[in-house]
Amino acid sequence: MFINNKNKKSTAVKAVIFFIGLYVSFTFISFLFTLITHYYNGDFLMQKCNLSDIELTINFILTIIPYFFIYRLYKYFKLKYKSKYTIPNTKKIIENVTFILNVIYIFLVWKYNVGKAFAEVYSAPPLITIIIQIILRLYPTTWLGFAFYISESKFKTFLYSILLIVNAILTGYFGVFLFLIFMIILKYNSYWIPFIRKYYVVLILLVLASSPIMEFGYSIRDTIRGTESNVSNLDNTTLVIGKFFGRLSPFSNTCMILQNEKTYKLEAEKLPASFFINSMFSALYSNFKIDYSPEKLLSGSKAEDYVSFMCGTTGILYFSAYNSGFAYLLTMFLLMGMDFLIFKTMALFNFKLKV
Repeated sequence: MFINNKNKKSTAVKAVIFFIGLYVSFTFISFLFTLITHYYNGDFLMQKCNLSDIELTINFILTIIPYFFIYRLYKYFKLKYKSKYTIPNTKKIIENVTFILNVIYIFLVWKYNVGKAFAEVYSAPPLITIIIQIILRLYPTTWLGFAFYISESKFKTFLYSILLIVNAILTGYFGVFLFLIFMIILKYNSYWIPFIRKYYVVLILLVLASSPIMEFGYSIRDTIRGTESNVSNLDNTTLVIGKFFGRLSPFSNTCMILQNEKTYKLEAEKLPASFFINSMFSALYSNFKIDYSPEKLLSGSKAEDYVSFMCGTTGILYFSAYNSGFAYLLTMFLLMGMDFLIFKTMALFNFKLKV
């Protein structure tokens, strides 16, 4: 079942190409939507676009470049790179830690509303607060995704899926469902990629006709969050292409950063040149936290409901360029360096992955 021949390696690479193509397609759909309607989709649904067609085209190209960079890195580490050192097989340790960590986390979400979207800041006894802070810094859902990939047990894979779903329902972050679908396709790519290639027309039509399911999902999410997204007022095309596909691409967000250049440049100049480093380490040590991150500035909110706004790699680079040339070079170096470090670290693990 694991990759041990050139044919299966090519299947894995094709799976990654499929996902790179998928996200490029999401960005292209957002680009076309804006180009045709002159309104944005996604986070800025139906807000007027004031950028020219040339500016939109250039921004589209700049927005998809990071996807190709990631693919080149993946292909290099997959097909050419051979690590001199490996970490002993720690699969069982990771699986056990993942299960314990997420059971504790789900209990804390249920009991104290920890990590719940749009919820008030949690209140817990001092000892529990310390535990919560430790758990949050360990990113339980990231462990779930990692354990999902490395597990050879169908039962454990199913268990991790259930934990992800429970997490999504309790926290109100329904993007986990799409994430889970993508993980299943990637993990079992030898089956799903040929299936998708064979029935892609039918699958596209099903997605385009799935607006009632999307509306139901948004309604359930609003109930959990205590918010109103007013999706019932959207026609099918706007719901699927405008709202759903728009949220899968940072295109409209990067456009808005360019469109409001003067405003965001003034705000970006108030940030330290190291704002990206601050954002990375703020989860580990609160003193690194800055009052207004690029995501919070983009949302235009002083509350904590900016979390769903994403600048994307290109948007972060726009903000860093608005700050200073040094900030831009520093952020570019950190982004590329982190990507390389992640792949290099993963190459140390002696896991037989299917991707």
